[in-house]
Amino acid sequence: MILNMEHMQDFNNSDINTLINKNYELISKISRVQGKHMVIEISGGQFKMNEFSCTDILNRVRGACDAKNANCSGAISYRDCKMMLTDIEYVYSIDTRFECILVRLFPISCLILRNSILVVVNENMKMDGFIKDLCRITELYSKMSMDDRPGPRYDNSVHPNRYASSLSAHDDGTTTYNLRLPFEICVLECCFITSISHLESDLISFENKYKILEDKVYNNKKFKDISIILHELKHPVSNLLEISTGFEELINDILDSEENIKILEFSNHIIHYGGEQMKSNLSYRPVNHDLQFLLEYIDQEVEQLSKRTKTLDNSLIHLERHINLELSITRNEMMRLEMMCGIVGVAFGLGACLSGLYGMNVVNGLEDNRYAFYVITIVFLIVLSIAIYITRLIKIKHRV
Repeated sequence: MILNMEHMQDFNNSDINTLINKNYELISKISRVQGKHMVIEISGGQFKMNEFSCTDILNRVRGACDAKNANCSGAISYRDCKMMLTDIEYVYSIDTRFECILVRLFPISCLILRNSILVVVNENMKMDGFIKDLCRITELYSKMSMDDRPGPRYDNSVHPNRYASSLSAHDDGTTTYNLRLPFEICVLECCFITSISHLESDLISFENKYKILEDKVYNNKKFKDISIILHELKHPVSNLLEISTGFEELINDILDSEENIKILEFSNHIIHYGGEQMKSNLSYRPVNHDLQFLLEYIDQEVEQLSKRTKTLDNSLIHLERHINLELSITRNEMMRLEMMCGIVGVAFGLGACLSGLYGMNVVNGLEDNRYAFYVITIVFLIVLSIAIYITRLIKIKHRV
């Protein structure tokens, strides 16, 4: 199935999601066992839904490379394609091969080529406007010749904090991307922003659930129901923290090395993959400041996201400790009540025993003696008072 931008104007984001999910479900289990995967190929403002094997993807990527540069090393391999199709969800990586960038940003898995993108569809992928944005980017860049496309900018007149101004939105709610960047970096920017928006939407959902859970705790709801909800919330929050931490480490690794930043641009691949003699010239090429500002902006966003996730995870831990403390106090109160009842029961038993010994239940003349009744009553009250004193002493000494 092929759709272009003109047809996509009639679709909203949910319609595109439904269309892709419907076709994804049509792929039989047999095809998946045979190594077939649903791959969306986007180029020139159109997207095509295909059923590709690992070999098909490898051939498609190699076919997109410039034949004039076939002697360069660093070409994509079968192993690289196989790794892109694995079901490992929480892996964050951006690997470069000759004229190809392999992107794994949960829930996105895609391969960025010179003029097209291959998006691997997975069950966790919520498309939202991702496919629509990629179609718009490929359409805009396809109208430019290679000479007309924006080149790297090496001046430093723009502060990284101002970078967000290029991320404005259209009237339809879709994002406008920085078209000063090369095609591959603009697509990478789209992947970054889409992944962050997915993580942020999940985080907002978890934060709302935490507020509801916190209200239930302080409104004295049943701890059984609260503990179940808390247990169900801890696992996804822990996964989100792991994802955000991996994302942050990935961006930091790229920013720590100028070479890692430079090889994200295809214009530097001829030098980087052209051999050791040419690779040494890469250090003399300046860094594209637009790309550097993009990475710094993404790093700030991911860092804030990671801090919020860490705060939420700590809040869940503290809430769990509060619940355990409340349960411990309640358990101690029940144990104290049980102990007091036991001591009072022993006192009553001892009183009954004394009354029997002094003949209240035996015909020996004491049953008619008024003083014997007073003595037994006083002894019983003394024993009961001693029992109550012991319970109070235990409460004060052992703080139960």
